[in-house]
Parts: sequence; C-alpha cells; structure tokens
Amino acid sequence: MVIASDFSHREIQEITESNFEELVNNLSPYSFKLSGPTAVTAGVSVAAIVAIWPFIAAYIRNNISKEKLIQALQKVFPKAGKELILRVSLMVVFGAIYGWYVIAKTAMKLTPEPDDTIQSKRLIYKKSFGSEKAKVKEFIVVSYSSLKVDLSRGKGDHLDSLLSMLGVKDSNKSDSIKKIKSLSEIYNVIPEFAEQVANLFLKE
Repeated sequence: MVIASDFSHREIQEITESNFEELVNNLSPYSFKLSGPTAVTAGVSVAAIVAIWPFIAAYIRNNISKEKLIQALQKVFPKAGKELILRVSLMVVFGAIYGWYVIAKTAMKLTPEPDDTIQSKRLIYKKSFGSEKAKVKEFIVVSYSSLKVDLSRGKGDHLDSLLSMLGVKDSNKSDSIKKIKSLSEIYNVIPEFAEQVANLFLKE
C-alpha cells in the first residue's frame, strides 16, 4: 500500500494545533509488499517520508507540540516504537536536516529486503543499532561540526548532550572534555572519532 498525501500546498504551510486532528486523520500507516522489485518498496519509503514531513516542518516552526508530532509519527510508523520518539526530541537541537534523516532512516529500516537474510539482519540491528554505543556514535556523526565548536570552547549544548549520553558525572566533566578533545585531534575521520569516544566511555 502506497501512502498518498492529500495535503494541498496551503495546508502544508498551515498545519497548526487547530487543524491538526483533521489533517492527521488523512495519514495512513506505513506498509509494504515484498512482491515486486526493490524500487517499489523504496518508493513506498519515500511516500511515507513525504506524508509525514509537513508535520515535522510544523513542529520545527512551533506550530504544533511535540506530543502532536509524536501522534502523527505513530500514525504513519506504528511499529517504530520508543526509539523514534527519542530521536524526535533531538530535532529540537539539530533542526530540519536531522528530522529528515530520522524519518528517512526509519522508513528504510521498516522496509524488508526481498531475500532470506531478513531475520538475521533484524537480529544484527537489534544487537548493535539499539545499543547505547550505537546511539552515541550516531549522535557524534550527526552533530560533529557543532561538537567541534563546543570542544574548542570547552562548553556548549551539544557537548553537554554528549556527556549526558556518556553518563559523565559533573565532577568528571572537565577531565572527560579534555579526553574527548584529545581524541578529536588524533582521529580526524568522523566515524573513527565517534567509535573511539564510544569505546572509551561505554562498555558493552
């Protein structure tokens, strides 16, 4: 089932708390079929992203609350769960680009592959992507530029968020910032830097 968006351009620009219920009722749950080429399932993913994006844009513009956005997301992605909701919260920090990334990744993850490796890949995802290390590494990769600025200043919202995710206590903040800054100077490849930070502070 391909999701069709019935929103006009005017409606997309004017999603608010007052007309939210009417518009969210037009959304359909994300679905797919394994029959047919991979391009079809990819197309469904794009349709899901297009359908939900006006609500993300309205949230970023402060036209609707986070609770309303979560309601819309759960309507389109009922199987996405708490992880999607957690990442929606990060959009307050990262803005529209991160919002697009989150929804795109969610849609593609929920689209199964037309082969016999589906179950094994789901197990791999459950063990690795859902781990604290994986979340920290993703956070670092997505917010790398802002983190570098914060590290140079020794403070900042992105750095505070990272320290919180790493479980760093206030008494250890200064020392931890020095360690992270040193790693950023040694490892200038972003994914490698993210890996090193996660390995230093988090255990499996």
